[in-house]
Formats: sequence, structure tokens, C-alpha cells
Amino acid sequence: MKKTINHVCVEIDDQTGSLLKLQREDGSVLLNANPEEASLIDVACPILDFEPLRSASRFSKGG
Repeated sequence: MKKTINHVCVEIDDQTGSLLKLQREDGSVLLNANPEEASLIDVACPILDFEPLRSASRFSKGG
């Protein structure tokens, strides 16, 4: 999905909701990520008392 907000084109992966691209109207690219590595939020919890947990939009798929 592509939307323009405040003169910046925002491209979001339809399957995961990950942020793929941010591009200004003048064509300059602020962010460009491939779908396998893109994410909105990437959380890692390295706590010794718990099993390592990882949550990121690229690990989730929508229907």
C-alpha cells in the first residue's frame, strides 16, 4: 500500500504491515527496505531468566 503524508510517500507491505519505503516528493529516498528485513517495530528481550523472545512485523503474515 502506498500513501502520501506531508509530501512523503509511505509504502507499507500489505502482508505484514512492515514499512518498506519512505520517499520525498523530490525523489530522495529516506528508507528503502526489502520485505524480508522490513519492520515497523522490532523487539528483542535478552533477559537471562526467560527464553529469548523476538517479535517483529516481518515474522507475521496477514490474511
